[in-house]
Amino acid sequence: MADRVLTWFVDKFAGDPTTMHPAYYMDGEYVPVAVRIYAETGPSLDGATFEIRDDGTSIMCDNTYTYAAYVANSATYTGTFTFELPKGETSDDMAEDFKSIPIAAGSWMTCVMRSSGADEKNITVQLELNRLSESDEEPD
Repeated sequence: MADRVLTWFVDKFAGDPTTMHPAYYMDGEYVPVAVRIYAETGPSLDGATFEIRDDGTSIMCDNTYTYAAYVANSATYTGTFTFELPKGETSDDMAEDFKSIPIAAGSWMTCVMRSSGADEKNITVQLELNRLSESDEEPD
C-alpha cells in the first residue's frame, strides 16, 4: 500500500499540453511506485499521453514511451517522458520506469496531458508514492 496518492483530473483535452489539476506541495521526500489512469470514455484514435513533473521536470525515465513529433498551434513538440492510456481503454494500472532521483520535500508535483487520442473524457491520473523521510512537523 502506498504512503501517499496524488490524484489529478481533467474533463477533456484542451490543447497541447493540457494541465491537469491540482498541483501538489510535497511535505516530505518520496519515491514514485506506480501510475494509474482512469477515463469515463477512452481514446478512440491513438493513445492519450501524459507526463508527471517534479518542479517542472519529468519524473519518468526516457525509455518508457516515445510519441512522434506532431504540429499543433504552430509549435512542434517531441517527448520521451510520457506514459499512455491506450486506444479504446478506460483504465490502465501500471508500474512505470521512474527516474531514480527521489521527489524532494518542498517541491511541487504537476501532471499534464501531452496529447489526445480523441474523444476521451473525465480523465483521472493517480501517482502512488512511498515516503522516504518524515516531514518537519512536530507530532501533536
